[in-house]
Amino acid sequence: MTPIGADAVTAITNRFVAPEVVDGVYTSNILLARWYRGNKIMRQGGTQIEQPMIYRKGNNGGWYRGAERLTLAPQDNLKNFVFGWKQCQQTVTIDGLTLLVTDSPEAIANHIQLQMDQAKMDMMEDLAVGLCGGGGNVSGGDIKAIDGLGAAVDDGTDAASYGGQLRSGQPWTQAYVNTSSTLTAYLMRQVIGTATIGGNSPTIIVSRQEQYDRFWKILQDKQQFQTQGGGSAFHDVNAGFTNLFCEGIPWFVDSHVSDGANSSNSDILVLNERMFTLYVSPRGNLKIEDWQTPVDMDAITTKMLWAGNLVCKSPRTQAKLANITA
Repeated sequence: MTPIGADAVTAITNRFVAPEVVDGVYTSNILLARWYRGNKIMRQGGTQIEQPMIYRKGNNGGWYRGAERLTLAPQDNLKNFVFGWKQCQQTVTIDGLTLLVTDSPEAIANHIQLQMDQAKMDMMEDLAVGLCGGGGNVSGGDIKAIDGLGAAVDDGTDAASYGGQLRSGQPWTQAYVNTSSTLTAYLMRQVIGTATIGGNSPTIIVSRQEQYDRFWKILQDKQQFQTQGGGSAFHDVNAGFTNLFCEGIPWFVDSHVSDGANSSNSDILVLNERMFTLYVSPRGNLKIEDWQTPVDMDAITTKMLWAGNLVCKSPRTQAKLANITA
């Protein structure tokens, strides 16, 4: 018989461990950190997540004179992106012998902390990979995974559809993709300009280290290290991530950004974060279940659960540079 039962371990977990899990996971990755603070919405249930889009201008309005008849016919200028709920889990199991060895609340708390730290790190990695992946929208993708940036920031080349909408013939579903082979400051200016529509402009750039270093060299060669307002600088954000600036937009390293032409030339993602929402279920917001004792094991076990999905309501305000070399 285990000296400290599942109920006692649950109480220890809730007191010492659970409060640290949520912040630890959401602040482990630059996009998760920023979107957790500003773009995360808790959504209660529903069979699916729907995002209405105005995909064309109405045709009822316009100029008129005097008592001229006005067009009153109903219009349907909306289409819906539709996304399913995605689930992610990590489990922790502690055997009876370990509970015998760590037979005090303090020792149990320390051991649980170590096990939960491992589960938390694994959950961080799963969410970060999912966030940058394409889920079931791309060839070979995991249909159970998040509909991530690999699906949202595409023109139909890799992800033929997004949110249930075919991209072919529907420009409003297509991100801008540039496959120029050489990274230059002028190329970045062009891409940022193309992804800017009215007052909606990109707010963050992410790539893996090699593309970040190439842009650093461009700035170094041009001696363009200035203050934040000057457009190109080093800067530390509150979450502890370091970045450059390109046209005043922070550029961060994220090791999970997808390959471009090969593993040495990752994509460069130019994102308008205002158009993204990270939907999370209150029932799956990194919930740690109560510890339970399996009927056929001398052990206790728990699950860490996440449920949600990433939604982009305007792919056309996003951009990707692929096949980029020095």
